[in-house]
Amino acid sequence: MIICLIQYQGLSLPENRIDLYNIATSTLLDNWVKKRTRYGKPSLTVKQLVGYLSPVAFYMQENCDEGLIKENDFRDQLFKVCREKTYGKDDLQIEREVDEIISYVKEDAGFLQEIGTDGFGVGQFSFMHLTFQEYFSAIRFVTKWEKGLSLEELREYVLAPYWNEVLVLAAEELFQSSSDPELGCERVSRFVDAI
Repeated sequence: MIICLIQYQGLSLPENRIDLYNIATSTLLDNWVKKRTRYGKPSLTVKQLVGYLSPVAFYMQENCDEGLIKENDFRDQLFKVCREKTYGKDDLQIEREVDEIISYVKEDAGFLQEIGTDGFGVGQFSFMHLTFQEYFSAIRFVTKWEKGLSLEELREYVLAPYWNEVLVLAAEELFQSSSDPELGCERVSRFVDAI
């Protein structure tokens, strides 16, 4: 489906995985936002959604062995992210924003979806494929690394096999998000030296 949407937009598939994930994510989120806007529902931008979902994916990568997050944990993580990103809003306004994001997920699942409930009737969410969780985790990993992860923290990720793909994608993201190839190579070299 994603490849069909990309082709429909007249885009070709890139050779680099991080570019493919960027295009796939932008395509799905943009389609999601447009669909909601058509029906007069409140809209978030693609950039906002990526900013909200990447810390949640990182949390899931760290804490959710089966790639499932319970709705109350999902809500708590979104609340933390929204509090960090929405300055000047009180808790009630932040709760409404969290409700809107969860509504997005429940009503029109793009790549993050509610997949049912646990034995106690609590909703559970998952990315439609682990690739998306790893991609969003990589985006968050780059942010955390650029803010200054300690060597001890880095070592924990490097030694955990579950983080291998995230680290590869993080290196690709560092290169691709640079304004200049030389700068991208320097950023990746510093990252590789650190890990």
